[in-house]
This record gives sequence, C-alpha cells and structure tokens, in this order.
Amino acid sequence: MVWRRLPRWLKRPVKRRQPISTSLSTFLHRELHIEPVDVSWYELAFVHKTKASRQGGHNERLEFIGDAVLDAIIADWVYDRFGDKPEGYLSKIKSGIVNRKRLNLLARELGLEPFIQARVRNRQAMHVIGGNALEALIGAIFKDRGYDYTHAWVLKMIIPKIDINRLQSKLTDAKSSLYEKAHRHRAELRFEAREFNDEGRPRFETTVLWNGEALATGSGASKKAADQMAARKGLTNLNAQKLGGAKAAE
Repeated sequence: MVWRRLPRWLKRPVKRRQPISTSLSTFLHRELHIEPVDVSWYELAFVHKTKASRQGGHNERLEFIGDAVLDAIIADWVYDRFGDKPEGYLSKIKSGIVNRKRLNLLARELGLEPFIQARVRNRQAMHVIGGNALEALIGAIFKDRGYDYTHAWVLKMIIPKIDINRLQSKLTDAKSSLYEKAHRHRAELRFEAREFNDEGRPRFETTVLWNGEALATGSGASKKAADQMAARKGLTNLNAQKLGGAKAAE
C-alpha cells in the first residue's frame, strides 16, 4: 500500500458555522437580555428584503409594527419625563430620539449588524439599514412577548443610551424657553438690544430684563445670536438663583 501525503487543505480543521438560530439565541440572551419564546420572530427580524426568500420572507412587516410600538413607548416616556412641557416640545424630543440616524447608531451600539442578513456593497450601506433591523427587532419582541415586555426592554436597553441633556441643548431654543419660564412664573420679560461697532464690524449686545431687573447680557454678530446668548445666560442664572434676586451675568 502506497501512502500519499495529504494536501494541506485537507489537514486543516473544518470550522463549522454555528446555526443562525443558535448564535442568535445566545446573542439575544447574553447581550440584549431578551428571553425569546419563539425565536423565529427574531430570525425574521434580521432578514433584509435583499436576502428574502419566497418561503422565509423578510423583516419589513415587523419593521412596520416595531416603528409604531417604539413610537408609542418613547412618546409615553417623553410625556412622563417632561411633565411641564407643551406638546410641541414633546414632539421635538421624541423625534430626536426615534429619527433614522439615531436608530442606525443605536443598532450599531447594540451589536445588531453582524446578524443582519442583507446583500449590501459595503459597511456603510449596512450602517444605513441597521435602524430598520432595530425597529424589526422591537416588532419581534412585541409579537413574541407583548407590549409590557417590549416597553420594559426599551426602557432598559434604549433609553439609557440616549444623551437626553445633549438632545435638549440641540432642540431647545433658549429664548423660547425663557419666555415659557416667564409665563409660568407670571414675570415680565423684555429683551433690549443695542448695536455697536467692533473694529469696523457690527456687533450686537442684548440685555434680558426680568420684572424690570437686568438678568443677563449676551453679545454676538447678529441680534438673534446676542438674544440667544443672553437667554441662555438668563436661564442659567434663574436656575442657580431659583428665581430670586436676579442679577446680570458677567
């Protein structure tokens, strides 16, 4: 009998890929803290329409229901979190949380992308569809475990990842906020602006008057910028002084 040397590729150990249902179940348990009853909902949630089969379908229907459920949960949380804010403010905060860019980022932070089955050209394209998969995942949780479970999961896994203070600073108009505060406390609020030249360039300076007393002063290249700076300083002073003895900010 003649022994022949085996080709190198035959000597290499074969790496068996873990079944998607097994690896996904582990991911759901360990990383996302989800206890599935029917894992098939979650398998479907990660199938993009570019990888859909006639038998298996894709995640767009789950994405549809997940979008609605997430919207309701975030609206409820925003309503309770900002109990003294008007409807317009609540809508801005909610939109800032559930917009497509933020959902795509949340999908990456949660580690969803490696499980998404899609035909995409590059990683950037995968980043764009991550938010869709997140909404589909929320739809899967809802169909599998119900609203209360989904609500608790979103509060545990999504809300802590939102920098709400940063979001507020981006969405809040300081001047409008100051007017809202003045209205609540029945205070007289007035903005007095003056224009001056700074080495040949026009500049503006605004003083905020709270019940006739100077609260804060701001400056800028435009009247709007000066008003906003003065309003931001005014809000800071009011919060620090708890509406007592307002004095102009430095």
